[in-house]
Amino acid sequence: MNPRKGKMQKIYDFFKKEIDEGRYTYGELFPTEARIAEQFNTSRPTIAKALNLLKKEGYVTRKAGYGTAVIKELNNDSANEYRLGTIIPYLKDTEIFEPIFGEIANQANDKNFSLAIDENNFSLMWGGNIFIEGQGQEYALQIARKYIDQHVNGVFFSPLEFSEQALDINRAICEQFNKANIPMVLLDRDFTSFPESSSHDLVSMNHIVAGYEVAMHLIELGCSEIIFLSTPNVANTIEQRYIGVNLAIQSVHDRKISVKLLTTAPTPSETVEMLINDHSLCSLICYNDAAAAKLIPEFLERGVRIPKDLKVVGFDDVKYAKLLSIPLTTYRQPCIEIARAAVSILIERIANPQTPPCSHRINGELIIRQSTVE
Repeated sequence: MNPRKGKMQKIYDFFKKEIDEGRYTYGELFPTEARIAEQFNTSRPTIAKALNLLKKEGYVTRKAGYGTAVIKELNNDSANEYRLGTIIPYLKDTEIFEPIFGEIANQANDKNFSLAIDENNFSLMWGGNIFIEGQGQEYALQIARKYIDQHVNGVFFSPLEFSEQALDINRAICEQFNKANIPMVLLDRDFTSFPESSSHDLVSMNHIVAGYEVAMHLIELGCSEIIFLSTPNVANTIEQRYIGVNLAIQSVHDRKISVKLLTTAPTPSETVEMLINDHSLCSLICYNDAAAAKLIPEFLERGVRIPKDLKVVGFDDVKYAKLLSIPLTTYRQPCIEIARAAVSILIERIANPQTPPCSHRINGELIIRQSTVE
């Protein structure tokens, strides 16, 4: 046997078995080709041949610059009662959607549904920069039209943010499904201004409670000045977190606590310079962990001691939050619970389309680490 062919077959058999036995599920990324080549002690062309064979057989999709992802459905049984679609633009960039998406896929067998497959959706998930480049609306509408053509029974949708066009894109997507009478469940956020709500079911973390608990943690540590850092074009979830912070401050009657709402500068370096030069530093609540992770090294470089001089908090509890040079105190998203609730609500909505839309908010958990306590 040609040794190269033997290696290729071994890699193909390994990953096929991993998918068939559920260790890699719909939407999940494989390791990089370089890492697989190291694992199997072979060349990248050999890896590529094995993965291309999996693609040919409908197990994976491959996109240059983004990697290889599973597209084989967990359950292809035609007896599935429902076929559901997903539009999650930030699966690659925002870690909370990876476990949400994975758990939705895991629910397929128990809840008797299958997930619709669309390669444009994978481009959307793993190419978030297309929205900045102005191509996002057409991508999103292509997915919506494809799902409508596939006669899906319902759709999970995480509305876009971080773009001036986000509201228009979100509305365009929803209009497509509304016209086709296909129900949607929004994940994590609505696309309206709080406290307004759209006509769709919503499942999310309780962002007001999250802001409240984060602020109370800082107040209990003796902080009297809190800076809440937002950024342009974010979802209304950030506004809700800020409301929660204010509710915490209002609940303290024996001390004077102040809060300032600020917006990020164009770069982390400029943001830190702005904070150091123009404001008294005591505690900083960042709109998410990714923002906090970029700012902490900038503060340290300028001699700001964390947490002695400045206490820093984020939201989400992404995987790297505990691995930063100073592990980050954060508010953990209840991702598995969000996914399970979303599946139940969408299936109920399909069965009973006339019932009023609901907003289902789930409490997360405050995770305390060294960015606020020594």
